[in-house]
Amino acid sequence: MRVLQLYDPQRKGTWLDQLSPGEYPAFLRDGKTCAERDADGNPLRRNQASVCLVFSSLQEARQFGEQKIRERPDLRCDIYDHEGLSRPPLYTFGEKEWNPTPRTLLLVAAGCAAASLPLFFWDWSRRGEVVLASVIGINLVAAALRFLFWGLGTLDSRREQRKRLA
Repeated sequence: MRVLQLYDPQRKGTWLDQLSPGEYPAFLRDGKTCAERDADGNPLRRNQASVCLVFSSLQEARQFGEQKIRERPDLRCDIYDHEGLSRPPLYTFGEKEWNPTPRTLLLVAAGCAAASLPLFFWDWSRRGEVVLASVIGINLVAAALRFLFWGLGTLDSRREQRKRLA
């Protein structure tokens, strides 16, 4: 593992030029605010340079991330490939946000769509007198479409991530 300063005025080029294929930068951040942390996981002091930790193997980077989160549960560790922040992280440790599986998102989408059908039928059987039922039904269909696209996007992201790991 080596510590790489992200913004070095003496260096020509960017920090990405210092990485080669097969190296994996890891970034430590605060788990709640995503504020940058130093190599030990402490908040950056005033005028302290931003850094990332570079690992020569993905396994080594994963072990570091798991260990660091066990030691300091308030942290978040994102591991990227040699292309840096241009793509989503290969692995994230310590993320406390709701991160549902694609299957869960698709099931919620199906549930919203199914829940809208009785509302439309109820309004139709009353010859349009229960307008609120149709309004709620339309909103459920919109929510179903949002969950559907979110789930399909998550599936695509995971497929891309597996391809990058292979």
